[in-house]
Amino acid sequence: MRVHELSSGSPRKRILGASVVVLAAVGGVGLGIAAVGAANATQEPDVDAVEVVDELADAASAEDILPTDIDLESMDDSIEDSSIRLVGEDQTSSYWMSTNEDGDICLITDFVQGVSAMACADPAVLQEKGMSWSLAGDPKAEGYRAIVALVLPDSAETDDIEVRSATSGAELSGRAADAEVSSTWTEVSPNLLVADAADVDPALEFVIPQNTAEAPDGASDAKISYAFDPASVPQL
Repeated sequence: MRVHELSSGSPRKRILGASVVVLAAVGGVGLGIAAVGAANATQEPDVDAVEVVDELADAASAEDILPTDIDLESMDDSIEDSSIRLVGEDQTSSYWMSTNEDGDICLITDFVQGVSAMACADPAVLQEKGMSWSLAGDPKAEGYRAIVALVLPDSAETDDIEVRSATSGAELSGRAADAEVSSTWTEVSPNLLVADAADVDPALEFVIPQNTAEAPDGASDAKISYAFDPASVPQL
């Protein structure tokens, strides 16, 4: 897993902070923070990216072209331009997914303060565990924002997210869980959830079921788990 950072604005603008983690699969490894890499999943090799994110197989359109001020080659010159697909936007940022020459799935973000960045993950890792990406701008500059982005496989069922205590494992009731999810996460696309870091309660764990037919090895109890660690938000 790799993180690429780029300041696409003037030289006076600081490079965005970024931290990537592999989400924990329930019953699997614990949540680990890494600036460039994390523990690998024990998956069969050669999982194709479009099997994990089928939107990457959609026909290209004009909206899939990156803005001219994003210097993609400076971030990763192995990105396949023809694979870039716009997955959505929120109030300040735009998000694209693509693949590179290694077959990794990459999230490209046109973030705040004139900064863009990218993170990539092996499709097998993303299929089994998902990926989270913490991004933060310059807190001393206008337009500061810090977010957590959860990149998910097609098999993730984001309409059925469970919410538990991160310490006791006690599950919130359906209505309380729904309220917590809706107040925390914005669904940019079925493969991407975004939250402002300040809105994510570190005392809670978000558990995302996976569709049995699409989950790794067809496991009926396959789930992806995420618990927010405030230390994962980069501090400039």
